[in-house]
Amino acid sequence: MLSVLERPPQESQHDALSHLPPEIVSEIFIQFLPPYPKAPPLFGPVSPLLLCRICRRWREIALSKDYEEQDMRLAELQLAPGYVGSNLLRSTLLYCRRWKHVEICNPFEHLHLIQHFEMPLLRDLTFGPCNYPSQTADEDFVALELFDRAPQLKDISLTRYFLKAAMHFPWAQLTHLHGECIYATECVEILCEAPQLVGCAFAICSSDDSETYIPPLPVHHQLGFFTLHIDGAFDPDVQLSIILDSLTLPALRTLQIHEPNITLDSLTAFISRSQCTLDELRITKGVIEHAVYRDALPSIGTITVEKSED
Repeated sequence: MLSVLERPPQESQHDALSHLPPEIVSEIFIQFLPPYPKAPPLFGPVSPLLLCRICRRWREIALSKDYEEQDMRLAELQLAPGYVGSNLLRSTLLYCRRWKHVEICNPFEHLHLIQHFEMPLLRDLTFGPCNYPSQTADEDFVALELFDRAPQLKDISLTRYFLKAAMHFPWAQLTHLHGECIYATECVEILCEAPQLVGCAFAICSSDDSETYIPPLPVHHQLGFFTLHIDGAFDPDVQLSIILDSLTLPALRTLQIHEPNITLDSLTAFISRSQCTLDELRITKGVIEHAVYRDALPSIGTITVEKSED
């Protein structure tokens, strides 16, 4: 039998790889990945899937490792043709029981594939379609039931094109929420359905509704960090005061608001109603002087006014 040195180069290379100690192979795989929980790219020269190309044995190892599927970024699938993107999503869902940190930003027409999957380890999620659904006004339209079997899911970031009427989430179990482009009515509905929130941030966008009535919301007894601002440039039609006027947050410690869309009277009434002990108040796009806020709200620990550049 030929020794390893006498064999053809390709055969010797594969033989050497197959005889590497498991500890060395494991170290190669671990060092190839970015620090946990940062998600590796799905494609490209630094994708963990590149390890599958070394040899059959390494491909088996790569596809069997839990850390390959704990952190998934599926936003790249929106760039693939429809049939390719949906098939890739189906393939990825085979490993969804291992997911812990996931980013899903795919065409709305693919999102029904995610329904009713068990995701027992999923903790935090970045989610949003890359387009709006086209038929939400139809009587036959049925909202998607998403992540209803993810009992550990506590933290969600919603990207643009999220439409609450088109999808149901397990709001009641969430403790942290960030909404990048949310209508005022959606913000109110979410706050009603998510009583366990500890921290949340909403960027409110304008809608076609000429008038928006917002009734008083249930008291949030655990919400300690709250950010309320507008999505994009200043829009006088987005009145953040109507949201603040409906809230009572007795546990609030840190508040950040966008001044042009919230009046000082609304702010002082909110703090008085909540009877909260604010450690920090941050005003963005401020026009009113810092001294005015300090005189009106003397009990707040730190007040920061970021002046408007206009």
